[in-house]
Amino acid sequence: MPAPLTEREVADQVMTFFVAGMKSTASTPAWAIHLLAAHPQVQDRVRKEADRRSASARAADVGSIGDGEAGRVVAETLRLFPPGWFLTRRVTHDTVLGATPLKAGTTVAFSAWILHRRPDLHPDPDRFDPDRWSTPPGRETYVPFGAGARMCIGDRFAVTEMALALERIVSHWQLRPVGPTPRVAARLALLPGTCACRSWTVSTPMAGDVVDGPRVRSAPDADAIREEVNERLRAHLAEQAAPPRPGTREPVVPPELLRVAHQYLFSGGKRLRPLLCVTGWRAAGGRGRPQPLIDVAAALEMFHVFALVHDDVMDDSMLRRGRPTAQRMLARHHRGRPDAGRLGVCGAILLGDLALVWSDRLLRGAGLAPDRLCAAGAVVDAMRTATLCGQYADVVATGVGGTDEELAIAIARDKTAKYTVEGPLHLGAVLAGADDALLERLSAFAVPLGVAFQLHDDLLGVFGDPTRTGKSCSEDLRGGKYTLLMVLALRHAAPADRARLLRLLAGPRPDKTKTKTRTEMEGEAAAKAGADVVEVRRLLEACGARELVRERIRALRGQALAIVDDAAFAAPAAAELRGWAKVLAPTPTPSRARDADREQGEVSS
Repeated sequence: MPAPLTEREVADQVMTFFVAGMKSTASTPAWAIHLLAAHPQVQDRVRKEADRRSASARAADVGSIGDGEAGRVVAETLRLFPPGWFLTRRVTHDTVLGATPLKAGTTVAFSAWILHRRPDLHPDPDRFDPDRWSTPPGRETYVPFGAGARMCIGDRFAVTEMALALERIVSHWQLRPVGPTPRVAARLALLPGTCACRSWTVSTPMAGDVVDGPRVRSAPDADAIREEVNERLRAHLAEQAAPPRPGTREPVVPPELLRVAHQYLFSGGKRLRPLLCVTGWRAAGGRGRPQPLIDVAAALEMFHVFALVHDDVMDDSMLRRGRPTAQRMLARHHRGRPDAGRLGVCGAILLGDLALVWSDRLLRGAGLAPDRLCAAGAVVDAMRTATLCGQYADVVATGVGGTDEELAIAIARDKTAKYTVEGPLHLGAVLAGADDALLERLSAFAVPLGVAFQLHDDLLGVFGDPTRTGKSCSEDLRGGKYTLLMVLALRHAAPADRARLLRLLAGPRPDKTKTKTRTEMEGEAAAKAGADVVEVRRLLEACGARELVRERIRALRGQALAIVDDAAFAAPAAAELRGWAKVLAPTPTPSRARDADREQGEVSS
């Protein structure tokens, strides 16, 4: 039976626990945070792995955290700044260490700091390189927890604990160093004398957010594309949230604008345009999903935010995807001020402008070759011009109550088809070097399909289920939107029904000058689907306008599919294009006609 510990040995053990349990687990994370702040690429790798681990939420993943990105960061930090930097051992019996004889009772001192920075054991020893730990080191070259019989028994637990803490930190904050490299304070542990870094919140989806919306599966890897675009958009918002670097004049984006932008980006969007951009890339022979392609696809989604925010302002909309619109959110932010409503509208206009600037920045920062950037710029310019002119035509025609079918189709073509289908397909195609002939074939497919998409959206605006579309089913009616649905209704309705329909469309608009709570807005949105809306629906059914629009959607879809069949697209691209026809222009069978628009509500926007 071993002899009991002496009082001195007990005191030494207690001191060891204090040093190992407090100093090391405090100093090592501090050094690790400093190193991650100084190496943003490593920081991003840890964050991505933390996001994947969080998504899986499996206990087994936590047990392996010490072997992942964060664990390698901890290991490299312990090599560079071992908390137990100076250790001693007492020789218990005569022995030889190397070529040096040692008597029993001799005290041997050694330094983990020196050992860990020997270039023959650790190449380029002063460089922070977590990847060197992809291969486990030799036991004699790495001793942050001591060695031999006195080696810390909690080494594995400590690494897991510190790695888990790092993952949690970088999941919530971006880190950037401030000031010079901290001075090393050699005390019981190697402490950073002054270790300062700046942090800002990472733009990740908040609780309750629907990042991707209902799944639109036009390609086998649609989910992967969507997530890559989401990552780029999150990174962009995080960059905008970062404080300005010392000595620069970078503008600071107000946090309330970033919050609203976050909501528009990550509250139900389906990433139709980025996915179509990748389809265009493949139709022109592009392979894989290179990062410049993803950046350009993200630029399209940011342009979509610009269009949505301004559209909500022009339509005086209360809800977007079931949540308050930008002007409502910003008015609420400024509540208490007498001009809160005006500030909300002005702020929303400026946020839309900012999203347009960000879209351009994502495009220009994608690292495209000059010729590709020039070609992409021409596509984007044409797409934006058509969209804005189409939006202007829509505003001018709203409330007119005319029967010009060609005007209604032109508005749908320019306002929606150009930037929702044709522009994204063209943009992806020119990145892959498409010629004019291919672009013309894509246009022949995209324009009728994009118009069909808008016509279906018009049906959803009247007959859709607000719990799926996320907007009131009466907004287009109250505004008197110049849609094909209304044009056909006014053309085919009986005189008495036409007069009744015009009175309903010109009815009084609700007072929206006051800011409201979300509960009040939801209650008002629900109240709008009252007797007048039911009556408008009845009139649209009675005159046959709803079914006529469905027939037009079927015809436009057939026109788009005929192009795919005749244009000799490569087989994978042709399959994706046919999938898009099914997604963007659903054609219900007569037996399902009554509820089909509600069932297909998730296709909208």
